[in-house]
Amino acid sequence: MLIVFAVFAFSIVGGAFYLATHTQIVIDIIQKGAMVNGKPLNSYEPLYDPVNGEKENGQYLISEINYGSDYPNSFLDITYPDDDFEADRPTLFYFHGGGFFAGSKNMGDPLAASEATYLIDDLCAKGYNIVNVDYVLVPEGHFPDPLIQANQAFAYIMEHGEEYHLNTDKIVLMGSSAGAIMVSQIGTAVSNPEYAKLLGIEPVLKKEQISAIVVDDAPLIYEDFSLACKILVGNYVKGSIFFEQKVSWNDMTASHI
Repeated sequence: MLIVFAVFAFSIVGGAFYLATHTQIVIDIIQKGAMVNGKPLNSYEPLYDPVNGEKENGQYLISEINYGSDYPNSFLDITYPDDDFEADRPTLFYFHGGGFFAGSKNMGDPLAASEATYLIDDLCAKGYNIVNVDYVLVPEGHFPDPLIQANQAFAYIMEHGEEYHLNTDKIVLMGSSAGAIMVSQIGTAVSNPEYAKLLGIEPVLKKEQISAIVVDDAPLIYEDFSLACKILVGNYVKGSIFFEQKVSWNDMTASHI
């Protein structure tokens, strides 16, 4: 009986350790439930038909703009408060949440309770032109791929700013949850050349262009994360909840992977 119990206990502990070091197994199960109409979460093609016109609330939307080709989900939407494109408004870049395994610019964060478009519409109504950016999710993308993509999105808008009537001298960066982690890291890369070098990024934006960074409820101290959060973040970083050294998530760089 004691032998049976020992084997059972060993199997439980061994299984738990295996899952902790192969987190994508757990994430795969969650991702299957997060799919929209059976469509892939990562795609080099837009998942929705492009829109260029006025929304029901009077705001103007240009959607599914392809800003790059290196990674899946390299699309962004631009929303204006109205069709007065010549109005001088600050530009707000928004990055959605979703634990780096789900979510999108269209459906928002599946881990949040609010409807996807409410926040974007409310911010836009306050007088911002919104650039809502999509980025690659696991398992096709891992840290720091979404940060590289964000830099590509900035480069695209800098190049096409006049075409889309966007002010690139008054920029606000905002993200929620996983997106908030991203903007905190982007802000660090812009202000700290050594950090940017470790990420392998040459930031397109300059400090003088950024008016504010809005970090909306980002988990940043890895040691204080719940197990569920460690699984999400660990999977995004290296496929395991165990890192080689103890560092806060905000200090996480490619050298720690």
